[in-house]
Amino acid sequence: MFSSLLNLKTNFKMVNLPLSITTRAKSHKNSIDFPPIYRNFALAFELGMEAVKYEKFYYEPEDEYCFFQFLVYKMGDFEIAISYLDNLEDVEINFNEKNGYSDEDISMNLLKIGSLSEGGGVFVGRNSDSVDKVYINDWNAGGEAFIVSDDIFQFISGLFLVPEDELEYGVNVSQLYKRYEEDFYRVNLSDDAILGSSLA
Repeated sequence: MFSSLLNLKTNFKMVNLPLSITTRAKSHKNSIDFPPIYRNFALAFELGMEAVKYEKFYYEPEDEYCFFQFLVYKMGDFEIAISYLDNLEDVEINFNEKNGYSDEDISMNLLKIGSLSEGGGVFVGRNSDSVDKVYINDWNAGGEAFIVSDDIFQFISGLFLVPEDELEYGVNVSQLYKRYEEDFYRVNLSDDAILGSSLA
């Protein structure tokens, strides 16, 4: 399930918190009425740009780590690439500054909780008839927000890590290996491995 994508906060305990919480963003004093299911989710899991556990490989000639997966939301035939889900502090900052919001998103009282890879966002509803429902607004497809799931947990269950079609530096998947207790792959750059991958 989503625990394979995101880390559960080690100090998290499910408690009955008031709907209005403040994330203490230093430059913002306003608190947001977070929808209750989303609030519990965001308090329980590490979120933000670095939170998703992508597979990566280390390319020694360039001393660089390269991710070779991307995050996709799938619902039936619908599929869209997701960049990341924001932590509560960034959600609050973006809300107060209206970063990543269209006029429609604002008029619908949506709260932006994440970003799409190609422009747009993941939102959660805050009106009585849409509270906790998850919306996508793909700016490249007309920019109209639409519901994709009933709540954030259902949305997360539709997220998948998908391998990139082409890896950086022309590396082939058959060249990758992992050492015990390392959380990344290494690249076998021996002549045999490179020749074998070019014949594959």
